Amino acid sequence: MKHIYLSLFLVLSASFVSAQIDTVQIDTVQWKSQADLGNCDDMSAYDGDTVTVKGVVIMDGAAYGSSSHNVFIQGPNGGPWNAIHLRDGDGQGYTEEIPNLFAGWEVFVTGRLSQYQGETQLEPLDGPSIKLVSTSNPIFQDTITAADLNDDQRNNILPSGEQWEGQFVRMENLEVQTVDFFSGGSRVSFVVKDANNNLVNVSDYFFVQKLPVYTHPTTNLNGSFSPPSVGDQFKALNGVVIHSKNDCPGESGRGYELHPFAASHYEYGPSAPRVSDVSRNPQVPASSDSVVVTANIVDLDGAVTGAVLKYRIGTDPSNTSFNSVTMTAGTGDSYSATIPAQGDGSFVRYFIEATDDSTNTTSVPSSDPTSSTYAYRVRDNGLTIFDLQYTPYSNGESIFRDAEVTVTGIVTASAAADDLGYVYIQDENQIGGWSGIMATQNPSLATLTRGDKVTITGTVNENSSRFTVLENVTNILSAGTGSITPTYFQPDSFTTYQFPETEMFEGVLMGLVNPTATGNGKVHIVDVNADAPSNFGEYRVGRDPFDPSNGTRVLAGRKSSTAFSSYNVSYVVDSSYFSSLLVPGVAISDTMNMDTLMGIMHYSFGSMKLLPRNNDDFMGINIFTADTTDTTDTNTTVFDYFFESPKFMEVFPNPAQDELYIQTQFNDEVHSIEFIDVQGREVFKRITNETNSTIYLNSFDPGIYTVRLIDSEGRRLQHEKIVIQK
Repeated sequence: MKHIYLSLFLVLSASFVSAQIDTVQIDTVQWKSQADLGNCDDMSAYDGDTVTVKGVVIMDGAAYGSSSHNVFIQGPNGGPWNAIHLRDGDGQGYTEEIPNLFAGWEVFVTGRLSQYQGETQLEPLDGPSIKLVSTSNPIFQDTITAADLNDDQRNNILPSGEQWEGQFVRMENLEVQTVDFFSGGSRVSFVVKDANNNLVNVSDYFFVQKLPVYTHPTTNLNGSFSPPSVGDQFKALNGVVIHSKNDCPGESGRGYELHPFAASHYEYGPSAPRVSDVSRNPQVPASSDSVVVTANIVDLDGAVTGAVLKYRIGTDPSNTSFNSVTMTAGTGDSYSATIPAQGDGSFVRYFIEATDDSTNTTSVPSSDPTSSTYAYRVRDNGLTIFDLQYTPYSNGESIFRDAEVTVTGIVTASAAADDLGYVYIQDENQIGGWSGIMATQNPSLATLTRGDKVTITGTVNENSSRFTVLENVTNILSAGTGSITPTYFQPDSFTTYQFPETEMFEGVLMGLVNPTATGNGKVHIVDVNADAPSNFGEYRVGRDPFDPSNGTRVLAGRKSSTAFSSYNVSYVVDSSYFSSLLVPGVAISDTMNMDTLMGIMHYSFGSMKLLPRNNDDFMGINIFTADTTDTTDTNTTVFDYFFESPKFMEVFPNPAQDELYIQTQFNDEVHSIEFIDVQGREVFKRITNETNSTIYLNSFDPGIYTVRLIDSEGRRLQHEKIVIQK
């Protein structure tokens, strides 16, 4: 098959055109100074540019584990700064070239550079943008340490780690600290530590680390990966380095990660005992119940010599003084021990420690009880939603994950025709956080309406975007009606994800308000696309209309397996979402503001975001009109007409190199044109009364800028994002 793809690439290469596009070295694209990295700036100097690079493909294009197309290429001889990620996120997209690449092929690639969660990515252009130069080239590997990448809190160390982004590396002498199943148990990653407890997440970009329950969406093949156990030793792990940025303002990723792409990349050392099938009975104990904890424990290269159950009462994860109970061997590989009955309301943390005849020790669920343990809450009158949501651990996962539970709550969002489209319930008497949850997977949920009080039985799980849900609902009982008072915050409070400060409001009915003089006491749309140049349907609201970086993300008009927003909200990022809406669409602008914005607070992909349920949640919203009277519409009802934001300015060409032309709708009226860089700094301003303006770009650095149009009264009428290339 490889010779067929080779022939195809030779044909495609004949049509490859790189004229007028500079070829740059990969290390030139990737390099950043130590001063920049010390200030959390790892953005490529070529970000937003279209470039051509040459490199050797590190792995076969078919090795990736999903429908998107990804490979990594490295420059001559490997080494620091000398690798980059090629990505086409659309599995049905414009290029089929990436999955047809093979390891060792040297290629020219023309694409657009961008950054996602701290990682530099090159997205090939539409059409034949990859040119084959030669085959059978050597692939180089560098040996690094966990300490080069992250610290003992798994925070990325940019000054030493950034140089290895995208590179094929080897790390030696590591121990498994945690094993984490996610996406409903269909995927797995694990965290390893070195002798100094520096931590690196090992994850599953590639098919080699997919579990048997995972089916590849393109090949329909099932995975075969068998996860390690906590305490397992690795002589070495190999793979490519991915960046998921954290420990920098606005970033909450997982640090630098390692992603193996071949079975040979997992080099095991001595095997520690493997602990599996951990369970407790009862799942939800009352104060009269002792709890029996059972697990299967085996040792692959020796014998299990002992197992201990350790438990402690209390929610402080820093307290590591645990009581110990020896586990008793049962039938087969089964071991069990009992935790004595505890008082109503007690929070019980526990973990299992097993040792083999080589003194290797495994602790599950983690070797560090300050970061994770099993846990449960003792309740004589049944669990509350608070009990499902509350956790002292920063992973944010429910302590009742995978347990069938019954809780009672008030419906705050419903699947009714004019509502959010998803059901959320909230504790009636719980003030503040940890009190709301989504309920799914039962057709009868669609009959619920806001204000219903219901008792629901279902299974607690963590969605693939890592928020807690009550799924596989088996029973719904009416308990009357009730009401929930929203929790009010300023939008700045959710600018970045923080545990527990923001995590606790996942699933809670919230109201965003501005009680300050900033922004005249209004909640403003401050960024019309929080993910530009990508578009995931999210915008940002805040207090200061001139500060697009502070405020809460808002998601509307988009649904997917990880996006649960409403089609009954008019206010969406742009007209591309109009066709999905059940109400007239409004392309938002940064001239819009409101008194209060209501909705359900949601977590996904490292950010908190508000989900308005329908247009009534935009209380006191204005509509800036195109006439000169500056009238506003403060109607809080659903709009019964179609509105498009007025277009005051056209900017072209985009991208631009030498000159930028701006046409406005002003006729002999004084107005301002401002250029703002990605750091929020004003780098250029022109005050003019001319309709047409030419901006010469020779003094501008390459990159992404926001062009703002402001009238003589200081009102921001429009802004456009542009790319300047050199």
